[in-house]
Amino acid sequence: MEFVEQVLVFVHFLGLAALIGGAFVQITASDKVVNRAMLDGALTQLVTGIALVGVIQGALDEELNNAKVGVKLAVVLERVREHLDAGQ
Repeated sequence: MEFVEQVLVFVHFLGLAALIGGAFVQITASDKVVNRAMLDGALTQLVTGIALVGVIQGALDEELNNAKVGVKLAVVLERVREHLDAGQ
């Protein structure tokens, strides 16, 4: 299970790289919007973050700070909801 955890962490960091890369693209843009790379990075981090919590607490039987995980989940869900509402 440690291998699965390491793969999930790697993919989680790829999502972070997409998020930061999308933000760097916005530096020179005249209109600041959430681009596709930022949204895909956020969704990648959401999915892999939930999977990491499941692997760490379930299979590896380690304790996590559930309040911290809950706040992170609430923030990313709110940002994705705002983006999806703005697109309609």
